[in-house]
Amino acid sequence: MRDWEVFVYLFLIVVMLHAALLNLPYFWDEAGYYVPAARDVLTAGTLIPYSTMSGDHPPLSAIYLAAWWDLFGYAPLVSRIAMLMLSAWGLTAVFRICRRLVNPAVAVAVTACTMLYPVWFAQSSLTHADLLAAGLSLWAIAFYLEERPRKAALFFAMAALAKETAVIGGVTLAGWELVQFASALAAQRLHAPDVLARFKNPLLTARSHAQRAAILLGISCMPLLFWYFFHFLRTGHVFANSEFMRYNVAGTLSFERFFLAFLQRLWHVTVHMNLLVLTLAAVGSWFFKVRRQRTETATEITRSRSGLTGGYRAGIAPRALVVVWLLIAAYVVTFSTIGGALLTRYLLPIFPLVILLEISSLWRRVPGWGAMAAVVGVFFASGLLLNPPYSFAFEDNLEYAQFVALHQEAANYVQANYPRKHIITAWTASDEISIPSLGYVSIPAVIMPVENFSREEILRLGERARFGDAVLLFSTQYRAGGWYMPRFQWWERSNRKFFDYHQDLPAEEVARMLGGKIRWQRRRGALGVAVIDLGHPDSDVHTLRTPVNK
Repeated sequence: MRDWEVFVYLFLIVVMLHAALLNLPYFWDEAGYYVPAARDVLTAGTLIPYSTMSGDHPPLSAIYLAAWWDLFGYAPLVSRIAMLMLSAWGLTAVFRICRRLVNPAVAVAVTACTMLYPVWFAQSSLTHADLLAAGLSLWAIAFYLEERPRKAALFFAMAALAKETAVIGGVTLAGWELVQFASALAAQRLHAPDVLARFKNPLLTARSHAQRAAILLGISCMPLLFWYFFHFLRTGHVFANSEFMRYNVAGTLSFERFFLAFLQRLWHVTVHMNLLVLTLAAVGSWFFKVRRQRTETATEITRSRSGLTGGYRAGIAPRALVVVWLLIAAYVVTFSTIGGALLTRYLLPIFPLVILLEISSLWRRVPGWGAMAAVVGVFFASGLLLNPPYSFAFEDNLEYAQFVALHQEAANYVQANYPRKHIITAWTASDEISIPSLGYVSIPAVIMPVENFSREEILRLGERARFGDAVLLFSTQYRAGGWYMPRFQWWERSNRKFFDYHQDLPAEEVARMLGGKIRWQRRRGALGVAVIDLGHPDSDVHTLRTPVNK
């Protein structure tokens, strides 16, 4: 089956699976950065956003969205379809990589599991730059494994123009080429038979690896460097504002933080969102012997892409296996070192590689591996709706849709009862009720911002609260609890210190502290939202209008 046919099938499937999400208004970082940045490209043709916070993110993702809006109109439906096309395109690259490294059956299993994995599924319709960067990076990896370094470098370069951290892939593989270059030179110099056996012509091999390293480094990094030069000419600084740099780079460079972040990143690639099921299955497969291939004729062995040796199922070729592990390690280490928030979507390009390694192990060793892969897919699908017993980002599964639905109701209520009033709230609700283009309100409110709804922040409001008309309070973080989730004080202290951990106060406590009265409240599972009236605490609640659902 050709790649375009795979893409068409995958696109139709992902659209059907996301049908209920296509008209949701924008969520979290979509509303806070990516959508306003793309609207600036659409309306003003500027590559550096002016209607949202200053940032140094490259513009390719914003250009992509703006092009779709220019062709089909500005609407969440258009944005979601555009992102689903990227998801199907990235999954096509996953299929291509797996088919080359193992076989078509494993490719189908890995692609299906990646599609259903909650983090990939949730990101597939969100307008974050991570999905475009992941798709381009996966195609770059596919071309690299096919010995096409120029195409690989070009796609890594485009990935870096979607999100700057995608340069990790090109730099990592260039480093690997330099290692092989040094190994070939050492073989030539030492004349060691066991080392020389790896090279037909060490000098020719060294020259080839040096050229690949130069191509990967040069082509994949230069466009990003040009972008930063352009950014400097237009803004006077290379990177983003000082607070952005402090939060994402300067404030993260300590061994204690790196160690804690590294532990969480290992959790993300082995346990998070039911990935533990596949990890345990893969580890269990090591207790089985490698299985024999049913067909062992010379022709079929020669034509097989799985690298059969002696009639046994061979895994991924050693050189390709090194590449896969290097990329996984590079992403885990890099995003343990930088990035203020430990968002799981930063690892989006390597989740398919992790799934490939583990399903490949099942295929080699376990009878009925296909049934086990199907069970893993069921667990992944259940993770979309059933939250794990630990804290996680809303955007890691369909909890984000619950979040958006609650905020739609709250915004509708605020618009009906407090039009153009002063509302005390935190981001992202502050954008939702003050920027009509995000799809929540048509009449903007005046915002009095707070960081969150922790006790410290509410106390910090002090006398300013009397200038507000109402508080729009909501769950800013998902916090699991109960008998099944023990509390470790040292872990909570570390998360508070390094990762913005805080505890939101319940609406009743906030109302008591500010002298207000709860006028409207909704809950969905662990998520809650409430409106607290500050201006007329003793007025009749029934005089407030019930909003009409949009």
